[in-house]
Amino acid sequence: MPPSSAVLRPPVPNLTRRTGRMARRETTRARLPFPRRTLSGPFSNLNPAPAMTPLLQLEDLHITFATPAGQVQAVRGVDLELHAGETLAIVGESGCGKSVLCRSILRLLPDNARISGRILLEGRDIVPCSERQMRAVRGPQAAMLFQDPMASLNPTLPVGDQIMEALRRHRRMRPEQARQRALELLELVGIDDPEARMRLQPHYFSGGMRQRVAIARALANRPDVLLMDEPFGALDAHTRILLQRELLRIWQHHKTTILFVTHGVDEAVYLADRVVVMSARPGTVRAVVPVDIPRPRHRGDPEYARLTASILEMLDTSAGTGRDERKNDAGGCPCR
Repeated sequence: MPPSSAVLRPPVPNLTRRTGRMARRETTRARLPFPRRTLSGPFSNLNPAPAMTPLLQLEDLHITFATPAGQVQAVRGVDLELHAGETLAIVGESGCGKSVLCRSILRLLPDNARISGRILLEGRDIVPCSERQMRAVRGPQAAMLFQDPMASLNPTLPVGDQIMEALRRHRRMRPEQARQRALELLELVGIDDPEARMRLQPHYFSGGMRQRVAIARALANRPDVLLMDEPFGALDAHTRILLQRELLRIWQHHKTTILFVTHGVDEAVYLADRVVVMSARPGTVRAVVPVDIPRPRHRGDPEYARLTASILEMLDTSAGTGRDERKNDAGGCPCR
């Protein structure tokens, strides 16, 4: 028996004797400077990049087109960074290459295009990727939304089937799971009575409603980056404002990372955290303007008006400087 003054304590486990799978797991976890993340597609066998790395990064990006008149340079030496949860807008005059820049990220350019430089998605360069590897990137890692929603929608299939097909292919959902998720997405983008409307083909919807469906389909796989190439440009002014508000609501819900190409400076200031101002062709980055205006933003705010006017002035001073570059394209350069 121990003396009465002694204090009994439970035995202390010998931590140095912990062996096996648990010890190895804890040792591995201690060495990791950031949480593990499972990547899909061509990067599935690579370790994830640190959280401070930009989600999307363009380094010295050049894009040229071979035309009957010779080589036409659409984009020259562009450097950009897009961080997780950020909305980055790109503005510039027609033909400056902003749409070409956006589409080059997913290799959605004609065969006469040549890309040089680096496009880093989660820290990995995707410029050298094969077409097979790029198909694994499109959808799960980066999704594209076009001005014409029919560019991404099948006119013959019900819209619900198109969303479910994307979910089953990339997320391997069972049919009932995919159906429920499709309903949730249609409701998220503001489609009334999604249960009934998911059975309809796209031609039953107005232009604005088709674009909502296209957004739902793009969000189906929860892409790391959503690329939007003038998605509201073909809509009337009222519908455009409604969809801008819807996009902000969706962003607040999902914190989606967005690269947004637009002709409208007002639209860029309303939506973006930063606005990239491109020069006339060959497109270069003339300025990156932070939009330090709290959301929700009001177009009557003096700071909103001042910032919009400042960006418009930048565009005015660069207009026309690329006219010589646009001569003799002979239709070989789809620069926008």
